[in-house]
Amino acid sequence: MRATDRTLIANLGFADPDKADGLHDRICQYLMTPDVATQVAAMIPAHAPVTVRSVARATEVPLTKGQGSYKQTIGFLDVLYKIFFQSSSGSFDQELIIEVKSRATSVGAMLRQVNLYREYWQGYGRPAFMLATAFDLTDADMSQLAASKILHVRIGERFNEWSERQDRMATVARMNEV
Repeated sequence: MRATDRTLIANLGFADPDKADGLHDRICQYLMTPDVATQVAAMIPAHAPVTVRSVARATEVPLTKGQGSYKQTIGFLDVLYKIFFQSSSGSFDQELIIEVKSRATSVGAMLRQVNLYREYWQGYGRPAFMLATAFDLTDADMSQLAASKILHVRIGERFNEWSERQDRMATVARMNEV
């Protein structure tokens, strides 16, 4: 059993099979870039016009429960943003937890995972949740996510272009090795 399989989420029977997939990691890297993080942050619904001032970003953040010898890892948050907003009435911040899915899976499995994270979240306030998928969702899936207050972003052509640029830069770097 791999270390990442010893989480509560794996023990409950819905381990994330695409974690071993290079595409999953590449999507997380893409979401961590400053420009993409700012674009995604701007998707959070607000009650008044706001501007994204900055976005602090982290990836593969452990979500735990308990203390000391009773501490148990629930799972790993794929991407966590702390977004700092500015509005005409002042500034505020909001956390956004993004679950990445590179392979098609049932909306029920995605909801169970996000709701487990929601249950054990111990950060500041109530975070927003988002699903970033590399595949299309049905209208029924989108309705179910909306009813659960989970935002969605489809990873698409801009990601593909970014990924190709990363591959070209890696090739050039290898060619320049001594």
